[in-house]
Order: sequence, then C-alpha cells, then structure tokens
Amino acid sequence: MSGESEKPQPHEKGPLGVKGNKVSTGIRSASSRARESFAGLPSSSKTIIGAGALVVVIGLLITVTVFMWGRDPKTDTDAYRGLLVDTGGQDLPAPTFTGWVGQPREDPPGAVEPDGSITDGAPADCVPGGELHRAAQNVTRSWSSAWSGQTLSLVAYNAQMDIDIANPEPQSLSVIDAWTKACPRTTFVKDGIHHVQKVQILPVEADYWGMEDNRVHVVTLTRVREGRNLGTTTTLYAVSRYRDLTMQGALTIRGSVTDDAISTLNLLWERQTMKVKAEYNT
Repeated sequence: MSGESEKPQPHEKGPLGVKGNKVSTGIRSASSRARESFAGLPSSSKTIIGAGALVVVIGLLITVTVFMWGRDPKTDTDAYRGLLVDTGGQDLPAPTFTGWVGQPREDPPGAVEPDGSITDGAPADCVPGGELHRAAQNVTRSWSSAWSGQTLSLVAYNAQMDIDIANPEPQSLSVIDAWTKACPRTTFVKDGIHHVQKVQILPVEADYWGMEDNRVHVVTLTRVREGRNLGTTTTLYAVSRYRDLTMQGALTIRGSVTDDAISTLNLLWERQTMKVKAEYNT
C-alpha cells in the first residue's frame, strides 16, 4: 500500500444499476424546469392546475377508502392458541388419547358461500351453501377479530377433528336448529356425482360441559355414481358458546356414525371446553 490516501471514487451505479449522479442531475433539472414553467403561467392558469391536482388527489383518496372499506380487518390468529388442547401435554392424557396428533391451522375457515357447482338440490336451501346451511355454518365461521384453530388427527382410524375458537358477533344457535330440523335428508349433484346428505340431531343440554349454550348434530354424506356407492363420510359437530367465544369441534370419520364416534366427540370436546373454562379470561 502507498502512503498517499486513496481518493474517494465517484458514485457509479444507483440501486437499479443506472448512473446515479446522472439520474440525480436529471431529476433536479426536470424539477427546476417544471417550477419555472409553472412560475411563468398567469394566475388563472395556476388556479386551474392547482384545482385539477386537488381533484386528482381527492379521487385517489376516495378510491383507496372504498377499496379498504370493502375488506375485513385482519384477524388475530394467535389470540386463542393457548386455549387449544395440547396433544403433547396433559390435556389429552394416555391411554385414552394415545395416537392423536395436533396441527395448528394458520387461517380461519371463512364464511360459507353459495356453491354454484351444485345442481338438482332438494331441498335447495339445505344443500351445502344453501340459505339454511349458510346460516347454520356461519354461526362459527363469520368474521372474527380473534380466532385460533387446529386439526387433531388419529391416522390409525382415519379420523380427524377440526377445532375452532373465535369471537364472532354472537348469533343465536337457533339457526342451527332451523337447518337440522328442516333438512333431515337432502340430495344434490356435484361434479357429476349424486350426493345424499343426512342430518341427525343429538340432544344436549344448554349447560352441558359447563358451557352457556350447546348444539350437537351429525352429518352423513354418501356419494353415488351410476348406482355405485363411492363411499360414506360422517362429521359430528359440537358447537358451544362461552362468554364472548363461539367454539366448534368437527370430528370426521369414514363410514356411518357409531357409538364410538359419539363417545370420542364427547371426550375430546369435554377436554377442550374444560381447558377454555380453566384458562380463558375476558
């Protein structure tokens, strides 16, 4: 190295690989020309230009406001994670719950919308996405400022249970009654496959599990194509209200409903509601 200090090198490249000094000089020159051009205009022209710019700004603000107004605010998806049962701890003790594995879900399920791919629905209001079905499902799926969920799986028995805890605007659970009572049997076609949906109500007391209100029902779905049975799945739903929380457990199994499935739902939901009661503070 020589004893002379090195001269700083002129800036060669901007962040996008262009000549930084030339760009800066160009911008300054353009701004100066614009100011000079504006200064040379008569007062009436300046007023018109200023008013026009104001109109553009206001238009942009209105557009952004309308766009944002139509979007739901962000949901806090970590709010109730601590209330979800832990398959690795004492919430689900062995041997009763051996084999169950929990996986957090990152996004809320979202509201149920009409399903345009469903045809030949009878009754039409009862099909997935029908008016009665939407009202029943959206008790737990309407937008919430806070939500957490997870999926419990028992691979050996092809069973899984989705658990959702949220704080949507409280709705009467009677909309679930309206759907289950009006829709004991529904048929429809989706993707060229004939579906038969059966709904069974399981009576439960409002204060069961120490909750403030409850509903339990079973949905069995059988798929048939050209007279051939493609399989049956059953989902058992428990919906509970506690303070400002609305919670749902949905246990899905292969085949038709069994006593073992009902007992499993009861045990899992008992543990989940027990944890909520012990740890939730509004």
